[in-house]
Amino acid sequence: MAESSTTAYKRIRYNTIMAIAIASVPVLKGSASDRFEQQMQESESRKGSVDFSKSIETARKILAKANFI
Repeated sequence: MAESSTTAYKRIRYNTIMAIAIASVPVLKGSASDRFEQQMQESESRKGSVDFSKSIETARKILAKANFI
């Protein structure tokens, strides 16, 4: 006996994976966690600022010449 199209659809539909499992987020523990924390603090302490005043002045001159300001 031939399978009806509805039965075939249900068989395919329910035997198919509908979603991909979400991978767990890795968590640092022990010395790896301590080392990461130390490197993060060192990196933050070395963070410098960039002086954009020259670029801003150049942009203002360009905009003034183009009559945008």
